[in-house]
Amino acid sequence: MESMFQDAAAFDTDIRGWAGKGLSPDATKGMFLGATAWLSKYKRVVLNGEDYDGDGELDNGPPSAWALRSTT
Repeated sequence: MESMFQDAAAFDTDIRGWAGKGLSPDATKGMFLGATAWLSKYKRVVLNGEDYDGDGELDNGPPSAWALRSTT
């Protein structure tokens, strides 16, 4: 899954149901890097000031670590 949607400018399909259970953080590294439509529609879940898995990379998967951005 690493770099799967990298630079996919038009991709914004909701795949947040993909859990990616059992994958190491490296397996989804850069998954959404440069995926401009996805990055404008979704945001990486941040808990207590830390990103989802603590890796510091806000363009990584898994997709289940993302939420819709507020439209208000």
